[in-house]
Amino acid sequence: MMYVMNTIFKVESSKVESYTKPSFLLNAPLVAIFHYRTLKFSISLAFCVLPLLLSSCTTFTAVDPDKLQNVSWADGESSSLVSLSSSSGVASSSGTSSVASSSSSELGLSYGTLVDTRGGVSKSYKTIVIHGQTWMAENLNFGTQAMGLDSVASQSNDAKVEKYCSGDNIQNCETDGGLYQWAEAMALSGSCNSSSCNDSINPPHQGICPAGWRIPSAADWDSLANYLGSADSAGAKMKLYVPAYPGWNATGSNDGNSSGFSTRPAGLLFNDVGFDSPGASAHFWVATEGDFLNANYRSLEAGKAKLISGNDFKTYGFSVRCLSDVQ
Repeated sequence: MMYVMNTIFKVESSKVESYTKPSFLLNAPLVAIFHYRTLKFSISLAFCVLPLLLSSCTTFTAVDPDKLQNVSWADGESSSLVSLSSSSGVASSSGTSSVASSSSSELGLSYGTLVDTRGGVSKSYKTIVIHGQTWMAENLNFGTQAMGLDSVASQSNDAKVEKYCSGDNIQNCETDGGLYQWAEAMALSGSCNSSSCNDSINPPHQGICPAGWRIPSAADWDSLANYLGSADSAGAKMKLYVPAYPGWNATGSNDGNSSGFSTRPAGLLFNDVGFDSPGASAHFWVATEGDFLNANYRSLEAGKAKLISGNDFKTYGFSVRCLSDVQ
């Protein structure tokens, strides 16, 4: 029996913390895991000690699923997993939609950047390729803020795009994107929230997405769910780990965001109650009308693996994810 001691180092700026814990394993591999995020990294070193005779150890590369954050990043930062043998690639494009991408052989993921220059403001969004479909890996944040708590049905100015920010706090739009009524998201008259406008939805329907991008149809969402296994399990692969909401992605495995879809729990706006469920749910409009008062949506909820499908009031404030027309 070989004796193994795991030594964990956490280095953040000048602070160093360490602890050790013993374990007994039949085999004793040498494993090194490096996790880099800005100036933070952790090294887990397992080394073998043979009490009675010498023995060699085999070297492996490994990924710690608890540290799996290589598909999430914030402005100005990068996050990746680097094993003892790794590689990365870079691709580029030009124009208003620029892409700087890298790939992970571990997860088979690809990342890019969409630059939206509408309104004279340059806004960058992360993108992710899933089964040949290029999705935004962030919620859309476009338009002028409307105060949801003061006038819930205030997205009525058809001359401009209006958005709600959770809690009427503009910083929440920067983090989680805007919340939009269905007619607003579809770039239709506000009257479509209380009347049938099905004839005005012609997939691919751009709505308030940038040029060359569209509001996903029900078929687009179904294709995504089927590729990720099924609607019953897809949600467990679409949730970004958010430290402030540990119950949001609590799958206990690297499937938590293995698709790279990176859903944050932005919550929603009820037109008769106000903002609800930040940290517990995410709701996305679909370019499919249910009836004159309702439209189709997809949602994820904390503690549930399912990608939920349903119809709800068009006047509710839901998030928007855009899908590229070029596949």
